[in-house]
Amino acid sequence: LPHIFERFYRGGGDDRRVRRTGLGLGLPIARWIAREHGGDILVESRPGQGSTFTVRLPLFSSGPKEE
Repeated sequence: LPHIFERFYRGGGDDRRVRRTGLGLGLPIARWIAREHGGDILVESRPGQGSTFTVRLPLFSSGPKEE
């Protein structure tokens, strides 16, 4: 899963029989939002069993992020 947070990446291998939908933007956008709020999204995957996504966000904010 090294590429799942890259824009436009759509996993699933080379099986052309599988119809894929979406643009591959959901996880990169979700991670960007989490990081903008001082958090992150983590993934743990077990082949043949599935993946677990963990969203971590801080309880308190120190104010708006400086640019």
